[in-house]
Amino acid sequence: HAKLLAAFPLQQVNIVRHLPHTLELGIQEKVSHVVWMYHDKAWLMDLTGTPFQELKPEEHATFIKEQRLPVITDMSPESPSTGALRIRPQALQGLITLAEGLNEAIGEPWKQITWTSAKPGETQITVDKGWKLYASLSGNTVEQQLNYLKTFFTNSIKNTSSLQYIDMRFGEKIFYKD
Repeated sequence: HAKLLAAFPLQQVNIVRHLPHTLELGIQEKVSHVVWMYHDKAWLMDLTGTPFQELKPEEHATFIKEQRLPVITDMSPESPSTGALRIRPQALQGLITLAEGLNEAIGEPWKQITWTSAKPGETQITVDKGWKLYASLSGNTVEQQLNYLKTFFTNSIKNTSSLQYIDMRFGEKIFYKD
């Protein structure tokens, strides 16, 4: 049981013995929800905030493209390891919700999400066109921030070619620099 959990990315293993000579195995595989990057290394991460499988360098781009998982770049000073908690599950769920809602809210694809344990309530997203979005994972819910952002894009910003950043970390106020 423990050897199976240690050797493979499994969420759960159930072994039931039926006499006289039958074993019933129930296996549930871990599901990847994000790719967690730290320097030049990448891990698959589940919703608990724990990296469970390191990706080989040649697998990074292919896996990310085929699976279409959010890529979160960790700027923390300490190096991650497989099986060690990197981010609280609530914060990770906020990052995933933010990543999933961004395309609809801003109408532009995002390129990278940057997160650091030094400021666990904050995140930075780089959009494909180069400008940055600063968001908070505490205070207003991520859904509220996405609604504010959608309204902001509908009413205030028509052209993002000169946009440098949008900062949503201050409640209902949005700051930006053109």
